Amino acid sequence: MAKSRKFWTGVRAGSVAARCVIALQSLGNAVLCALRKCLWPRTRPASAASICVFRPAALGDLVVAIPAIYAIRRAYPSAKITLVTWPEELGKAESFKLLDGADWIDEILVYHRGELGGLRGKLPMIRDLRRRRFDIWFEIPPAHWSLSKLLVTMLAARIAGAKWAYGWRSSSIGAFAQAQSEWLDLPTQVERLLRIVAEAGIPCDFSPQWPLPATRTHRNFVADLIDELGLTSRRLVALAPCAGYPANLWPRDRFVSVGRALVADGRSVAVLGGAADSAVCESVANEIGAGAASFAGRLSLVETCVLLEKCRLLVALDSGPQHLAAAMGTPCISLFSCRDVRGEWRPWGESSFVIQKWVDCHTCRRRECPFDNRCMKLINVDEVIELAGKVLRSRNGHASTGISPGFPRSALPMLRVSSARADSTPA
Repeated sequence: MAKSRKFWTGVRAGSVAARCVIALQSLGNAVLCALRKCLWPRTRPASAASICVFRPAALGDLVVAIPAIYAIRRAYPSAKITLVTWPEELGKAESFKLLDGADWIDEILVYHRGELGGLRGKLPMIRDLRRRRFDIWFEIPPAHWSLSKLLVTMLAARIAGAKWAYGWRSSSIGAFAQAQSEWLDLPTQVERLLRIVAEAGIPCDFSPQWPLPATRTHRNFVADLIDELGLTSRRLVALAPCAGYPANLWPRDRFVSVGRALVADGRSVAVLGGAADSAVCESVANEIGAGAASFAGRLSLVETCVLLEKCRLLVALDSGPQHLAAAMGTPCISLFSCRDVRGEWRPWGESSFVIQKWVDCHTCRRRECPFDNRCMKLINVDEVIELAGKVLRSRNGHASTGISPGFPRSALPMLRVSSARADSTPA
């Protein structure tokens, strides 16, 4: 009886916290909306000579924003569009190169996080943008940004002289992150950003498009590299064993086991990663053995998309490659930790599947886990191999699997999956 009372007390507390989240988000967004209308009282211009699209983004952040940015291009076909981004720290991989050569983006301005601390740190950037005299400024906000960060970029847009601006929306409250995971069903990032653009009056049919600049040269290079590495493109699958945060990592030996099972099934395995991931990817490919090869550091981002387009399946972590696979229409199995709000970063599409285990310390937002990546180690090899087999046997990536894509709520309920709780022994 005491245990039941404790359970329902927890449920009521979680429900109250979720209502607080909704109320605070509504209040914060009302403040942002009112301030925006005060700063830019006019209606959205029907035409514009120059448009700033402001999207701070690492690789995954940029990929999920492309459909919204492209919707803006379609609404303003003759405008000069400048993408302003600060993707990573100086010296790290440059995600904006995914759009190098895209004829629908006129200019990409890249800054780095270390250069832009607070409003004062952004002044050189603001002076640079002010010289461009933007008619329109579209903010494509990151999911995790606080109200204060959104206010700073709104003021930056006003100081930069934008004649009209839109897009500031808060989508999460850090203090209630666990309640959001337990009680709220969030849209994918692709849907969230398309909704923001649609609210501005931009026509959106919510059928995302990723017009990436892949050319015949890219395709020929990838085909030649596949042949050079001795793989078979007609039965190609990919593994992406690396992630930006240590908390999102799955044990390397488990990727090796998955790869060996796929090779035993007659598949060729491409191990994907950036140049910084070369050592890990080479190790995984070598341990899998014949039928596997590492492509880490050998492909540009556009060439990686071409390779993924050739793959029947990608098995990845919560990282950029899962979103590239979604953009290319390639079925993907994503192995998720519990560090972020549930469902916030699941990849787009019905051919995207998520395996995630529920633990008491969920939604910690930590980059490094103090509990030895407990939630990731609860994901066992057999369930990944089983789901991979079902996806590969299905014709369209999901119809025959018997498993719902994305994050079905029943898979991650509050206090209901005892086998996936934090006090379980990791597999």
